[in-house]
Amino acid sequence: MHRAQYLWCSMLWLTSISGVSMITKRNYVSETISFMFIVMRADVSKPRHLTSEPLEHFYGMLRQMIREFTVCESLQLCEKLDRRLRLLYRHAFSPSRDPCKGYNANFKEFYEYGLDTNETRNDGSVPLQKDGDSVAEQLWDTVSQMISFSSELMKELLDTIGVSSDELSPFCRSFQSLTDLRNEYIRYMPHTFAYDGIRGGSVVEDEHDGGGDDDSGGHDSGSDDDGNNGDMNRLVGDRVERLAAALAGGDDGNKSDDDGDE
Repeated sequence: MHRAQYLWCSMLWLTSISGVSMITKRNYVSETISFMFIVMRADVSKPRHLTSEPLEHFYGMLRQMIREFTVCESLQLCEKLDRRLRLLYRHAFSPSRDPCKGYNANFKEFYEYGLDTNETRNDGSVPLQKDGDSVAEQLWDTVSQMISFSSELMKELLDTIGVSSDELSPFCRSFQSLTDLRNEYIRYMPHTFAYDGIRGGSVVEDEHDGGGDDDSGGHDSGSDDDGNNGDMNRLVGDRVERLAAALAGGDDGNKSDDDGDE
């Protein structure tokens, strides 16, 4: 359950702040929604194996053999790497003589994660009925509770650092059904995306990341960029000060801000 809370809270943070590309935000939302259902399944003990991470590691190991390979070479490398990985996992060999530097350090952690057979499931994992409703329907009660709980936590934090209601992530709320969540996701997608009569693009990119997909919102000069960077730095600094004041004294910090405004 803690893993699901972390996933949703981190997504709400990323989609509520400015200065982050809208493409990055959309990718993060897509990954988070699907992963919320994966981590709550009782029959999934290694959720990281259901992401793109195994493919990324596989490709990284191919590039260690030949940095720039052709299609023909990739076929030969895949066979070689497949044999190597089977032996590694079968006999628990060390993946490298020096596993603590560079790329090998990242793969070593993932490799040991796959070998670990003592990982316990989180409390709250949902057992699925083979003859029941769809997987999403069976998980929805638990997932929706996690979304609501995490959203309430993040509302307090984001309000403390000065995120306005207009800037707040559209996913920072409770969802009544799977359809409600799906529709909100569609509206967050680009305006070229449409499904079941709902079109994306309801999120105004200019308000969230200073540009979005529309070239008309671009900057004409470097001086404008410098000005925007300065404004962004001041905004971040102001929010950090508010958060520090709230953590230190709460009311005293807010009072000092009010006195300054007067």
